[in-house]
Amino acid sequence: MQKWDIGFTLVELLVSFTVIAVLATIVFVNFRSGNDILALERSAQKVVQDVRRTAGFALQGDQLVSCSSGTFSAYGIYIQEGSGSYILFANCNGTDKEGYDSGQDTLIETVTLEDPVTILSVDAVPNSGNFNGNAWSVSFFPPDPQAVLCGNDSCNGNNLLKTAEVTIALKNDASKTKTIDVNEAGFPDLQ
Repeated sequence: MQKWDIGFTLVELLVSFTVIAVLATIVFVNFRSGNDILALERSAQKVVQDVRRTAGFALQGDQLVSCSSGTFSAYGIYIQEGSGSYILFANCNGTDKEGYDSGQDTLIETVTLEDPVTILSVDAVPNSGNFNGNAWSVSFFPPDPQAVLCGNDSCNGNNLLKTAEVTIALKNDASKTKTIDVNEAGFPDLQ
């Protein structure tokens, strides 16, 4: 009589399924954290793109929005610490050297960062003194465009900035960050 030794034992099948289940769990966990890292990277690229887009508005020389009060003078981007969004605006105070004024400037767009990304911190190097703020804006005045960095809704004294920085992070893991620097010419640099 011939004995057939073809197939797998029950123990071999259980071990194989267990190994496959463990590997699938590891892949799934890493996939989720990978999605968060990609959301952080996309959000950082979006901030850089929007700084450049705002400068592009000023290069066009056209007034894209009308000011409800005051005279149009520039386009800008306003970034505030602890927020999940930032603002693109039209400066409507009619003068140079002015940052974002929510009471007078016209909102172009509020850009919301991808979930789970937030603005962790803002920092800046002022022309003189120390920067003690939690927000900054960069405005581009047509037609050149001339860039002006301002801290805390103003460009007076210590609020006129040489460079500004925004650090974005994952809400669920603040150790995962991306930093964007903007120099006094308005050029963004992703670190």
